[in-house]
Amino acid sequence: MSITATMVFEASELNRDEKMGNNILTIKKLSYGNKILAFISRNAIRHYLFYTLNRLYPEDWKEAAVTVPKNSKEAIQFDLKKSNILENAELDFFGYMSTEEGSLSTVRKAPLGITKALSFEEWRGDMAFYANPEMAKRSGTTPNPYQKEEFFGIFKYSVTIDEDRIGKDSWIISNGETEFSEGTLKISLEATKKKKNDSGKILFVRNLEKISETEYKHEKGKVIIKENDNQKTINFIVDDEVKEKRIKQILEVLQNGLVYHASTEHECIIPLFMIVAKVKIPAPIFHHKLSIDFDVSPMRITKENIEDLLSNEYIESIYLKDSPSKLTIEPFQTNIPKSQKIDDLITKEDKK
Repeated sequence: MSITATMVFEASELNRDEKMGNNILTIKKLSYGNKILAFISRNAIRHYLFYTLNRLYPEDWKEAAVTVPKNSKEAIQFDLKKSNILENAELDFFGYMSTEEGSLSTVRKAPLGITKALSFEEWRGDMAFYANPEMAKRSGTTPNPYQKEEFFGIFKYSVTIDEDRIGKDSWIISNGETEFSEGTLKISLEATKKKKNDSGKILFVRNLEKISETEYKHEKGKVIIKENDNQKTINFIVDDEVKEKRIKQILEVLQNGLVYHASTEHECIIPLFMIVAKVKIPAPIFHHKLSIDFDVSPMRITKENIEDLLSNEYIESIYLKDSPSKLTIEPFQTNIPKSQKIDDLITKEDKK
């Protein structure tokens, strides 16, 4: 089973784009039919979702270690010598890629899918004029004027959680060796062939208790080693209780709001409307079909639209939340089970 959620929120266009003409700060936008829509990138949503999780649950969502580039050609990546999905929920949900030479080359596709936040209304060329008179006054210089494209309106974005892939990860090591000592599993990788004196790289999995020669227990799960010829597979398995806790924390943050700070503005992405469903596959099935009737006050999602959203046969159960004073749902009919709390979408059978 999986979970999909679509949120509608009201906010400024905070995710800025390149400067145009040196003094005009543009918004991110794209064309749809004959309209120009504002959007907030998937990367920005990911950043502020993790930032909020890290602020609320610092022990459960601590920042994973990253590599330090040795030159301008090297990319910054998560450091698997120091991090794994047992220790870091960030790697578990947001995925990673490791291509460091002489180290483990592997890619973990993110089990947490995120769309860009797209505006319902079109951008109509709004622009504002700004300057820095206070700082200029202190320094005795002339203010530096600039312009910013502006947008304020209703956005939507969607998140999917692939529960079948959460809490499972594997590192495939060729011609490597493992050694356990004082609670740490040391994985020595094959030396790089380009450098004769290179003794290889070492990965460390810490805070383990040895159960057998091939199995180790961690407070958040276990590590199981399988060997076939010259190849070892290091399997990480997160406990069901830890997986459930991490999923609940994500849903709580999506429901209550993301802290968002950009371009000197501070906002909180709080849903005016939220629809969450337990589904058979991790697809954002509500994202492109959701519409709003703006011609009434409060705004509304019509009976026809909500019933259309719920016509998808992937849906097992749903949770709905609206804002009666701002964005309402018209009464509708459905045979799909409704959850009273968002946590009710996470059941024991989903954690298998």
